[in-house]
Amino acid sequence: MDFSELQQDLTAARQLLANSQKFFTTETSFVAQMAAELEFFLTHADADFSFTQEDEFLASLTQICKNHGQQIGAATKEVGKLQYEVNFKHRDNLTALANDVLATKNIISDLAASYKLEANFQAKPYHAADVGSGMHLHLSLWSAGKNLFIKADHESEILLNSVAGLIELMPAALIFYVAGNEDFERFAAEFDIEQRDLRYKNHHTNAPTNLSWGINNRTTALRVTASAHDLNSRRIENRVPAAAANIHLALAATLLSSYYGIKNKLSPAPQIWGNAFDKQYNLTSFPVNFADAAAEYQYSELKDLVEGLV
Repeated sequence: MDFSELQQDLTAARQLLANSQKFFTTETSFVAQMAAELEFFLTHADADFSFTQEDEFLASLTQICKNHGQQIGAATKEVGKLQYEVNFKHRDNLTALANDVLATKNIISDLAASYKLEANFQAKPYHAADVGSGMHLHLSLWSAGKNLFIKADHESEILLNSVAGLIELMPAALIFYVAGNEDFERFAAEFDIEQRDLRYKNHHTNAPTNLSWGINNRTTALRVTASAHDLNSRRIENRVPAAAANIHLALAATLLSSYYGIKNKLSPAPQIWGNAFDKQYNLTSFPVNFADAAAEYQYSELKDLVEGLV
């Protein structure tokens, strides 16, 4: 089965995710837990529309999702105009997580319609210079009830292996993280920003654009969380997937990339401490369109893994 068939066949995508999780657990003896953050916009025919009922909308969305059994945390306002986010709780049943994301998308669309609005999961439905919507995925690995990404004095080897695998296979995995060419609008930082105006996060550079990782760094493709208050929350946040992406494929690619790094004991390049959009780091950029990303996948180790599981 080629990728275009896989992307269009929800049953096949679900099966790939289930097979990937089973393969990962069998090959590593680790339990993968994952979570998701889904961003979306509400759109209205009137560009100057002011949504005065957004608190009510978010409270209703949260309650409806919980009433339907979706394991969500909270629905909150995001930085863009009429942009919001739903958080999905960590769990080890990745198929259930993916199904919850799909069901929640339908709930969001139905609820938005009741307010005479439209739910929009496109990358940048308002303007190319505005913020984009992503679907960030969080990964942690466990054994005997212990988070394998935790080590007292330095980063754990399993964590670094996983980061390295995700980075190395990211150009090939990119087609799993997008729905089509329109999602590549998120990966275009504006480097003509004055150096003094570069910030940790801003509207022009709110999505990753290159192969990079860092601890608590939201400008990198992979953000490793660090909390002195809850070490068990340490995880890798994959900030690349788009809101419109096939959630089953995005989860599968993230998991298989982690496996690839662990299996081959890969080590990542040094982490980025500053703003990853700054040209001084000379980082490798993502493919610029779907065709280039598909070419990366065509002769990749990721394709070999996927073809063994579909």
